[in-house]
Amino acid sequence: MVGVWRCLNNRKRKTKSADAFFMDHQNEIHIGKIIESIMREQGRTNKWLAERICVCPPAISKIYKKKTIDANQILLISQALNVDLFQYYSKFLNLPDITK
Repeated sequence: MVGVWRCLNNRKRKTKSADAFFMDHQNEIHIGKIIESIMREQGRTNKWLAERICVCPPAISKIYKKKTIDANQILLISQALNVDLFQYYSKFLNLPDITK
């Protein structure tokens, strides 16, 4: 995915795609940044997501700062955004292909 130009707060700002936030500087997943990026790509607000996962809007800002969050919360957010957030973790699995 490539970053796209979006107009935010009446000024142009380049935003990064979720894949750009896949890894932090220590080669670890930062799921909060991935969620924040997907929210921006979809044009969603913190209030919109908060209503769907039954938390207050300020809690969404806190999620963006977290490197890890509870699996159940990842599931709820995945369902709300219609995105498989677990795929970012699956990329690290080196499992044999059992379909062969």
